[in-house]
Amino acid sequence: MTITGMTTFLWFDNQALEAASFYANLFDGKVSNVSRYQSDAQQPEGTVLTVDFELFGRPFSALSGRRQHRLVVGERSLGSPGCRAHGTFWSANPQQNLV
Repeated sequence: MTITGMTTFLWFDNQALEAASFYANLFDGKVSNVSRYQSDAQQPEGTVLTVDFELFGRPFSALSGRRQHRLVVGERSLGSPGCRAHGTFWSANPQQNLV
């Protein structure tokens, strides 16, 4: 089997469109597609589900997945600001962005 490409998927609580737009503007990328929930879905019609975008010629997909589950390692949640194991946490409020 030959791998011809790979898309990086990023999970956000609700802000997939905002995050994708932020990164596309910051790194001169582009948002290529926004998919939204339909009328018979789990979320209100029109709510953003996924956003496809491109940075440096590489594809990314952002998912507005809501925070339903948290991965816990030891006594710290990977989503908690005090834990560096989770990598980068993106917030719509730039003052809350952690690296």
